[in-house]
Amino acid sequence: MPVFFRNLLGHYYRHFYQMVNYVDQQPDDLEINKYEYVKTMRAQLSTHEQAILLVNSRTPIGRNWWSNILIVRYGLVKNIPPGFFEKSEVDMGKLFEPGYFEWEESRTR
Repeated sequence: MPVFFRNLLGHYYRHFYQMVNYVDQQPDDLEINKYEYVKTMRAQLSTHEQAILLVNSRTPIGRNWWSNILIVRYGLVKNIPPGFFEKSEVDMGKLFEPGYFEWEESRTR
């Protein structure tokens, strides 16, 4: 992982992980909609920040995003547009089920 990422952005994604994980661990009987709460947090991320989150989540240091199913459960990178990554960089079709991305939702309307 590049030093720039570790030194300047690593803390940003560690804090974001802690917030999302905290919401996820709350009891289901609370009067909150976990998805809507995390959706509000996701809305603060730009497309590029979501892309960096995805790349970070595919490294050993970010593996908990996947082992805890947070990336998928809360649609944390669903706003990345088609073609953002080259397939040789990140093959989105292999990582996510059809219908995950926001742009796929708009095609069915």
